[in-house]
Amino acid sequence: MMQSVFRAPMNLFFDVTPTGRVLNKFSKDLDQVDNMAFWSFGACQSNITRVASTILLCAWVAPLTMVALPIVLFSSFYLYSWFAPAFKDQTRLQSITKSPILSQFQASINGQQTIRAFNKQEQFQDATYVLLNNNVIAV
Repeated sequence: MMQSVFRAPMNLFFDVTPTGRVLNKFSKDLDQVDNMAFWSFGACQSNITRVASTILLCAWVAPLTMVALPIVLFSSFYLYSWFAPAFKDQTRLQSITKSPILSQFQASINGQQTIRAFNKQEQFQDATYVLLNNNVIAV
């Protein structure tokens, strides 16, 4: 992803893409690599072990429960296929509403002298609160 950003033509990519969107994408990817990847592998291994041991224990103690196993698996996959698009939409909305917050924050930091010179601190603060509320509502 970084190579595609660096190789993008200056007049096409950086003029139309807000800085907050670029920062959001990179920060989200790095956060997932740094924090989520390690825990995801461990959680996956732990869950597979738990499910396999539970199935083996149920088969040993009450073999008749194995009849219900295909029904439970089918219903689980059906529910997953039903909730997965909603989760993707929620993640997309969160990402879309986070980019303006980062852009607003960067604009406030870069223009803090001008904002103070014209005494517009409350206006920028209110605009940031609106963006934060939109992000919280989307989450």
